[in-house]
Amino acid sequence: MKLIHFVDLTGSDKWALICDSILEKQLSDNVEMLSSFPNTGQKVLEIGCSTGQITEYLSSEGKEVWALDTSSSMLRRAKSRVGNDGNVKFRQLKQPYDFSDFDFRFDQVLILNSWFTSILGESDQKHFLSKIHDILSLSGQLVISMDMMKPDNLYRDPSVNYHLIDALNSDDEGRISVSEQGTYEEFSQHWDVVISADLIKENGVVTESFQKKNIF
Repeated sequence: MKLIHFVDLTGSDKWALICDSILEKQLSDNVEMLSSFPNTGQKVLEIGCSTGQITEYLSSEGKEVWALDTSSSMLRRAKSRVGNDGNVKFRQLKQPYDFSDFDFRFDQVLILNSWFTSILGESDQKHFLSKIHDILSLSGQLVISMDMMKPDNLYRDPSVNYHLIDALNSDDEGRISVSEQGTYEEFSQHWDVVISADLIKENGVVTESFQKKNIF
């Protein structure tokens, strides 16, 4: 089984496919959340755009979007999804602070799908937010969404692989099954989590399996 680090700088097309299928299933919830916020303006910075579902939605709403991600494979899928849309500009982040050179301020900054906690360590988060403050307009809006570890998960059996979600494979007629297995370190108060994804054909045959390691 192939182990892929969450911060995918080299590019893994298969993991981008897995994320694309999962995020497609979560899209309606994210759109509902964003549509509930007041309109603060047209210029939006999306940090951690992944495969571009939210990017596409923002553009359809007439926003000017600067979409950033660390993963080259995620950006390839995002660009393919959005096409030649003049409202969207993509950039690959070489490091988390690779957005501080803008010479204007944004009306909204989005950091969705746990990018904030997955990419940044605790010591970097305060500095990161100060950089966001420098590029956010006075009436601007910062939106951060993240998956929180549920209290019940503290009592999970670390030897058990827990099922998370099934999603349609966006590249063919199969499906993707995602599960997780985690160990809680009491001293550091962190979860060491391995997320597994199986690519399954219609006949039930698992064609490929991938893993992603993360720390919460």
